[in-house]
Amino acid sequence: MLILCLGLAWPGPALAGAWARGAGEAFVSLKGAAAPRSRDEMKPTFALYGEYGLTPRLTLGASYDKLDAPLSLAKVFGRWNLTAPEATWQIALEAGAGVEFDDTALGFGRIDVWRPGPDIRTFEYYDSISGQTIRLPADLETVSPNLELVSTEYEPRPTAGTVIAALHLGRGFGTPLGDAWVDVRLGVDMSMEDRPALAKIDAVAGLSVLERGFVSLELRAARSEAFHSLLAVPAIGYEIRPGLHATLGAILDTRGAAPARLEVGTWVSF
Repeated sequence: MLILCLGLAWPGPALAGAWARGAGEAFVSLKGAAAPRSRDEMKPTFALYGEYGLTPRLTLGASYDKLDAPLSLAKVFGRWNLTAPEATWQIALEAGAGVEFDDTALGFGRIDVWRPGPDIRTFEYYDSISGQTIRLPADLETVSPNLELVSTEYEPRPTAGTVIAALHLGRGFGTPLGDAWVDVRLGVDMSMEDRPALAKIDAVAGLSVLERGFVSLELRAARSEAFHSLLAVPAIGYEIRPGLHATLGAILDTRGAAPARLEVGTWVSF
């Protein structure tokens, strides 16, 4: 399974990327991530992803991403490979649509941090000294010990549609250490609401090791008018049995704006 042919990378049938899935072939992955801190600070997220090869060059897919509370993102897409399956370089175009929505109703719990703008979360406290009830934003790092939490108020974030477009580039090759691959996705998410477009670059390089394992390094960059991020995601993977893999990695914020998170995943191709 982890054997690469020169010019045709193994991640084509196994990982999501520039390679066509292949007619009648399917792929499903599940990943979960959380900061290894106290229970109140873990803020876990997860991502469910699936692909199905409709034709030798057309791949259909869908995903559900549980983002930071209280947001989720669901999307569907199609990816058309411009190159033949046996080509050294793989080039593909992707187009799709998604919806970002408040997932409180799904039982994931309400937002634990105050957000400016359309998301409003405040904590109501009873001040035992003054005998009055006051409201404070939930992002306060410290609260006076004489304040007792009474209740919270929450205004759901409005649902927002998104149009997605991307270009995929990929190649597999041999190295003295083993077979390897690189994959790059250049994309843009355009909101149907009054929000700036979000440009994304996802690049990953991987190397097969021994007979059933691999190591990889992924860079996830995103930028809009008011937001930018750059994450580094080193990972290792192992084939438990034919078609079933497990992965372990870390999500590192290169700006130091967020704590490192542990990412555990699995995928199956059939």
